[in-house]
Amino acid sequence: MYQGALGPFDQQILFQAAKHAGFAQWFADPRTRRMWATDAFYDLLGFDPREVSLDHEWIRKRLHPDDVGKNFERMRKAFSGENDGFDTDFRLMCKDRSYKWFHATGRLYERESSRAEPIVCGNLTDISSRKATEDRLREALSLAETAREEAEKSEDLLLLATEYAGISPWLLNPSFGTFIRNKRFKTLGGIRMDGDMGHSSNVYSRIHPDDLPAVQRELADLLHGQQDVAKVEHRLLHEEGHYVWCSSIARLLPATVEKRSNLVCGVTVDISERKAHEVELNVALKKAQATRLEALEAADILRHSTEKSSVVPWYRIPETGEGNVAGHLATILGFPADFKIGFRQLLELLHPDDARDMDDNFLALNRGEIEELGGAFRLRRADGNWRWFKGRAQRVDRSAEGLPVMICGSLTDIDELKQNEARLAETANTLRRSHEHLTLVADVAPVGLYEFRLSPDGRFDFPYCSGRFADFAGVDHVEIMKDSMKLFRVVVPEDIPALLASVHRSAETLELWHARFRIRHPERGIVWLHGSSVPRKEPDGTCIWTGAFLDVTADMEREQEQRHAHHLAEQMRAENERQALHDGLTGLPNRRYYDKVIGERLERARSAGPKDAVLIRIDLDYFKHVNDTLGHEAGDNVLVHVAEILERSIRSSDFAARIGGDEFSILMAPSASEAVARDVVRRIRSELQKPMKYEGRQCRFGASFGVAYSQDLSRDGADIQMFADAALYRAKVSGRNRLEFFTPDLHQSLLRDRRLSVEIHEAIEGDQFVPFFQPQISAETGCLVGLEVLLRWRHPTKGLVTPEAFLQVAEQLRLVADIDRIMMEKSLEALGRWRERGLEVPKISFNVSSGRMHDPGVVALAAQMAASNTRVTFELLESILIEEENAAFRDHLAKIRAAGIDIEIDDFGSGHASIIGLMEIAPSALKIDKRIVFPVASDDRARKLVRAIVEIANTLGINTVAEGVETEQQAKALREIGCNVLQGYLFSCPLSEERFLTFALELEKTCAH
Repeated sequence: MYQGALGPFDQQILFQAAKHAGFAQWFADPRTRRMWATDAFYDLLGFDPREVSLDHEWIRKRLHPDDVGKNFERMRKAFSGENDGFDTDFRLMCKDRSYKWFHATGRLYERESSRAEPIVCGNLTDISSRKATEDRLREALSLAETAREEAEKSEDLLLLATEYAGISPWLLNPSFGTFIRNKRFKTLGGIRMDGDMGHSSNVYSRIHPDDLPAVQRELADLLHGQQDVAKVEHRLLHEEGHYVWCSSIARLLPATVEKRSNLVCGVTVDISERKAHEVELNVALKKAQATRLEALEAADILRHSTEKSSVVPWYRIPETGEGNVAGHLATILGFPADFKIGFRQLLELLHPDDARDMDDNFLALNRGEIEELGGAFRLRRADGNWRWFKGRAQRVDRSAEGLPVMICGSLTDIDELKQNEARLAETANTLRRSHEHLTLVADVAPVGLYEFRLSPDGRFDFPYCSGRFADFAGVDHVEIMKDSMKLFRVVVPEDIPALLASVHRSAETLELWHARFRIRHPERGIVWLHGSSVPRKEPDGTCIWTGAFLDVTADMEREQEQRHAHHLAEQMRAENERQALHDGLTGLPNRRYYDKVIGERLERARSAGPKDAVLIRIDLDYFKHVNDTLGHEAGDNVLVHVAEILERSIRSSDFAARIGGDEFSILMAPSASEAVARDVVRRIRSELQKPMKYEGRQCRFGASFGVAYSQDLSRDGADIQMFADAALYRAKVSGRNRLEFFTPDLHQSLLRDRRLSVEIHEAIEGDQFVPFFQPQISAETGCLVGLEVLLRWRHPTKGLVTPEAFLQVAEQLRLVADIDRIMMEKSLEALGRWRERGLEVPKISFNVSSGRMHDPGVVALAAQMAASNTRVTFELLESILIEEENAAFRDHLAKIRAAGIDIEIDDFGSGHASIIGLMEIAPSALKIDKRIVFPVASDDRARKLVRAIVEIANTLGINTVAEGVETEQQAKALREIGCNVLQGYLFSCPLSEERFLTFALELEKTCAH
């Protein structure tokens, strides 16, 4: 009896109160499935307690057929200890065979006495009236649903519009801090719609601290009526930890009679891309400013140098009419310094005799009929006199930079030169008249002087030439006087037409003659001469030139060397560019070139180009084995060999590249089909199957292929590479050396893996990965000799999840190392807690991949466990013995043993490990694969196989562990064969930390007796 505030309170009164309230209590023995209940339990079903033998089966038979499956399974798991309890609704048949709705709960409770078995206790509540109410509500909700669907259509249109516009509308009630937003916030902040953004304080907590004062200031000014619109740019914290740049605009909706408080209505826009562009533009602007300063400095240098010189630079853009003539031309022509000379003024200053030819030639240059122009002409000075200039112009094609054609050139003041030429002509006349006096001077001068005469009938001769002139030509002076044609015979034949044309042109125009040409000197070989002379006409029409020749061979050789150096520089530039885009080993395009081609193909698809695309991904199988066993030179030879096969197998329009260590990609030309891709892969595989040897040893490798086809590359974009990778991964996990196409099913699998990737990251952050422990039992004594740590995921919605459902994705995310570390840390903590409660585990085993064996963190944690009385064992798959036969692997094994850690071979019998490999590794035990253990009680071959494995272990002096033992018959057969340790559901399923402690302590007591 309970003595409370209201006085004595009989327990029967509590049961009566429960009965009239429509609920009852019950409890059950999980082992026998027997149940006990209060009288209210039977009253709810219309039975007398004496009419019923209550147990688990009686309940199952009275469950409504539609409720049996999932509800009975939940109850069964609670009774078997697979979960902590259940909470569910179902229908039970009453005595009058009618069904009532009940709400039932149950939970597994450990008894305080360590000897007492756990029990399942629960409640049963009549909810029939509630279900009837729900039916009425359901009918009302059906009518409301129609209205809601219409409203959702409008909302979906709005959401679609804002989603693709990058806009997220929201509403804030300042009085209560309520914050309402649409689904766009999930994109902006990665926040679930059921997340923590329902209050303004949660919004403020996600705004960057540097931006929060400005946001609060804008909102305060809006609420106090100091501005009509609040606008601010700020950063919003994304769920993944980075900040997203946003722009928020809001207006105040004043309170009304219906709406009693002010509301702030606004939108938030993702401006991350704009901000990124601003950063890029700022960097580009700084570079441009630096370039501009350099250009200004160079321009200043050029301007100052040209202003003090006789060279006047100019430019003109025909397409726009823009142009400029350097200002110091006005100074040269005697005009004031501020007198502006443009192209129109330049034409007005041109001498009439020179204007026509210059106009025609300049028009031809504008139209692109000629590429460059040069000539001499006169410009009128301010005082009315004429001044000679030499002009040069060149057409510059700037289309590669997206700029219009520009014509640039220079005007060189040659008035003094013309005066010098005139003086030279006068000097030539003086020389002609004073021939005898100047002969001696001419012979010792560095130039060869001559007089050349062209008669009206076309005959020509040299009335005079100096000794130096004869030396230049390599012809005797007397011979020249006898036969002038001897000089033309030493001119290189290719230069004669241009030489004669220049002579006739000078005869017609009486302009200064000058030319460069080659002669064949009898001793010096090819010699370059530069000639310059002044023509004059005699009354009979004869034209006589008086001038000089200069040996310019050294100058021409320097020019030729400069041209050669420029050519070599261009070749080196082209080669550097080629090397930057190609793989140095195979000669194939590299990843940079591949990304460039993919990007260009994508841009063409987004414009008017072809939209289809086929991408083939290739990954070599067992390439690491070649490197490890034959050396990296052999691996390099394999890569070169594969590259040559790819180049021979693809079409000329296809593009093949080496994008990684042993990874290749082929981008098929547009209009290629899956059948074409299959044919290309067939040719490549056929070539790869041919034997390849390196230094007499066979290089054994293969290749896996993944093919992705896109009908619309502008839609799929860069995802086509992910599709091809997914297909390649399917080929690798399906056995390697095969071809897989990307399919809709694979696409769905990829999407599932993406979702699972997010959940795995959340699981690590939320500490959802836990170790479970499966006992290992001595076959001889039945006592605990160890345990194996098994990974489990306490999923928030799916319950306990085994590794088969997620470990593959975790490996792709490179998170297995983190999960392994979590398992070992938690196992180490569990060992400590068990030790405090009196349990010392003899041995603990972990499944470890070969890649994790050299991780110092893993070895350190294991060594920390091994420092106690608990032995630590790493279980390695038998397949590792085949894939990792190298010195580095054995070195890692030695370090592990030095840390006090044992090695066991897991799933022994499933691979092809050699006895030599076993002897080198020297494991402490062989774990027999459960597929061999399963038939051992009934299959004589299985028993013989197990016996052979046990004999191998006995020969090596090591133990054997049988996995997957589920029946007593299997256990008996294994004991008779001589297996040392048994593990499986016959003894226990994998247990949580607390349940394993209970199991182990009970087993310890049993073994003690």
